[in-house]
Amino acid sequence: MNISGFEINHGTEFKFCGNPCCSSITPLCFAGIDTLCARNRCKTNWYHFSLGEHVCSNCYEFLNTNTSKHRSQSVNSVWRHRMNSWRREWLKKSSKLGRRRILNAANFLAAQMLPWWLKCNKCGLWRQLPPQTTVGSSKCNYRPDKFTCADVVKVGYFFYLTCFLVNMHQPIRFYNHVSANRPVVVRIVA
Repeated sequence: MNISGFEINHGTEFKFCGNPCCSSITPLCFAGIDTLCARNRCKTNWYHFSLGEHVCSNCYEFLNTNTSKHRSQSVNSVWRHRMNSWRREWLKKSSKLGRRRILNAANFLAAQMLPWWLKCNKCGLWRQLPPQTTVGSSKCNYRPDKFTCADVVKVGYFFYLTCFLVNMHQPIRFYNHVSANRPVVVRIVA
């Protein structure tokens, strides 16, 4: 039994990411906000955000009220309310700087729902932060200049063992990192 919520249906038609540089064999929807979310069932089109990070068309259209399919559901949804309050806050801050622009569902997904990654200062690996973490704010517990694996993994012995083993034999690994709402692929080489 698969407890992750992502099951592979072998009898379905597969649709892959349309980006030719994407190496994801089966894209996974990182948003999962619509009841019709494809997860990894590959029946719908995919929106590519970065290497390994995709949103299914059902979740994307759920936030977009311009589509008639989801208009009645998404107007009163919690996610739509979150997106509108984020949009108002963004416009308030950007209008002070003189840089007003219209934000859409893709901007909201990239800024608010993509996971953040920070590099450990001891072992040099990139670690994914918990959801809803605001990096860079004064209330944030994660500071890029002082970040270690112990900040995410709360078991001290496991942390030291992990950093020690990684320093002994560190393979080439690829990780995603989101910086200023633009996905950047980072390669760590020993």
